[in-house]
Amino acid sequence: MNTYKLPVVKTFTEALALPLKHTRALCKVGMPLVVTYALLLGFVELLGSELFYKAEGFSWEDILGWKLGVMVVLGLMFFISFIVAIVGCHRTFLLDSKVATNTNLFGCDRVA
Repeated sequence: MNTYKLPVVKTFTEALALPLKHTRALCKVGMPLVVTYALLLGFVELLGSELFYKAEGFSWEDILGWKLGVMVVLGLMFFISFIVAIVGCHRTFLLDSKVATNTNLFGCDRVA
């Protein structure tokens, strides 16, 4: 019976080098997620400080209305950009560099 050893150390070092190899593509894919998260966090911080420093305290009427709508829209934008970032990172790591950069994420034709 022949036994073969798997190249564990080589595989591990190659896996650690992948983010360094694809840094530019990962930044391009992850930037919408970072921007959306910053908007969401900024709005939540603004809303939280507004409610926290009120003299009369917290009430649900302060949150309902346009503030809740903005939070829902920003939350959905964050969720969608999170999914797109995950798919983009997997495409970057699993596909060849030229194929990953030349094909559209959603499978649609690019509009020039």
